[in-house]
Amino acid sequence: MSMTSQNSDRAIDTLVALLQSLKHVDHQAASKAAVDKLTQLKNGTLAITTEDVATTLKNFKENLRNS
Repeated sequence: MSMTSQNSDRAIDTLVALLQSLKHVDHQAASKAAVDKLTQLKNGTLAITTEDVATTLKNFKENLRNS
C-alpha cells in the first residue's frame, strides 16, 4: 500500500489533533509521546529499528489471537 505525501500528512495531522484533544490525565504522557513520534514520521526523522518492526509484528499477532 502507498499513500501520497499529501494524504499521509493529512492522516498524521488528523491523528495529532485527536491525540492532542485527549484531556484525561491517564492519557497525556502517552499522547505526547505519540504526537512526538508522528511529528518525526511526518518530518522524515523517525528512526525505525528492526526491534520496532519485530515488536509491532508480535503485538499484531497477539491482537489477532485475542480477537
